[in-house]
Amino acid sequence: MADSAEEEERLNKLVAGLTDKTRQGNIAWHAVEEDDISFQATLSTSGAVIKPATAGDYYELFILDGDGREVGTADDHGGSPYTRGLPELYELARGKALSSDETLDRMLDELGD
Repeated sequence: MADSAEEEERLNKLVAGLTDKTRQGNIAWHAVEEDDISFQATLSTSGAVIKPATAGDYYELFILDGDGREVGTADDHGGSPYTRGLPELYELARGKALSSDETLDRMLDELGD
């Protein structure tokens, strides 16, 4: 998808926007598969799926149109600067989808701390 500097900048803005809105709680993520490693966000006319690559040492972002078709991809393999935010986005998406903060809070409450 990133064929030019302009396209790379658009991907950088996309990753940053998804990260910021997820951090603010404005984007809901849910697990895509039973293994709980792929997470999807649905926006009003598009969506995204993020997951670890099969090799496991980098992340992949799939951009979806309103019909759920994949229309673009990005990954952070090779340390490309325009996708360096994918690991953080993945961790935020995973945490939101699996309710990690709420689980931790319940455990701390149960332990009396």
